[in-house]
Amino acid sequence: MACGPKGSEYLTLACIASGFSPPHVTIEWKGTSGRSVSVVTQYPAVQSHGSYTSISLVSVKAAERESYSCSVNNPPSEKKEVSFNKTDRPLDQSSVEVTLNPPKVRELFINSQAVLDCIVTGTERAAVEGADVTWKPSAKDATRQESQVTEYKGLFRKTSTLTLKQEHWFTEGKVQCSVKQKNREKPAIEKSVSPNGKGLKVPTVVINTPPEEGSSEFVTLVCVVTGFTPRDVYVMWTVGNRSYEEGITSEPVGSDEGTFSVTSLFKVRAETWKSNSKVTCNVKHASKAKDTAPITKSVSRATGNAIECDD
Repeated sequence: MACGPKGSEYLTLACIASGFSPPHVTIEWKGTSGRSVSVVTQYPAVQSHGSYTSISLVSVKAAERESYSCSVNNPPSEKKEVSFNKTDRPLDQSSVEVTLNPPKVRELFINSQAVLDCIVTGTERAAVEGADVTWKPSAKDATRQESQVTEYKGLFRKTSTLTLKQEHWFTEGKVQCSVKQKNREKPAIEKSVSPNGKGLKVPTVVINTPPEEGSSEFVTLVCVVTGFTPRDVYVMWTVGNRSYEEGITSEPVGSDEGTFSVTSLFKVRAETWKSNSKVTCNVKHASKAKDTAPITKSVSRATGNAIECDD
């Protein structure tokens, strides 16, 4: 995955190898020209549910046009490679485009609410203004709000927001946003997210710390959440008794056993880490739908890697 704060000069590329055994794995990075990338943070393999997960990070300039690839070698398995490419997808000029965002992580943790945004965009103001947004299901305790149309660099946008209680979000079969355009000849655009799934398995949470701290201003911690179903999971971090903070969390990855895993990266200032402050990875999941408190795992510089889950 490739991620970084909006407007940041640098992006962090993460190569995540999971589900392998034995634990000895080599991860290598290369640029488009085939040159090797030497400045890499490699985390030790962590065992969970009988197999191993390892993470490798590299920082690159966001403005670069070069693509990167990482290769994973775990003998006797076949060597695997994945590429990170920058792509730009043009907007359909003749229609509006609809995006349904999943619940905002912060709202789930702080207010125990699922807040979903259905975003309508287009190059014609009238088309965006005239688009009619409806939601399914219409729970009695749900609230809806719709923003005014805004414009930025020739692109118009409005947002319809649905708010549900946390328990209802986790137990609904599907939440759907339907957008009917003013031109009746065009069919409604439907987007949906499914918070639930077959079976419920509670996540296992592991925090991985870097093998060496070095002289960097920050220390990157990695929270590996594995073995859960259904696929949607929500991760936030806390340092000491401070407020929740978002890390950079990957999309869920499926396994052969039908469970899922995600990885969340979180940067802590080196002086905070060296002071032995407690850093906690907090996880919310459908398997704990009625619990307002998250599943937690804490670590400090004194304790090193944390591998057991606290409920």
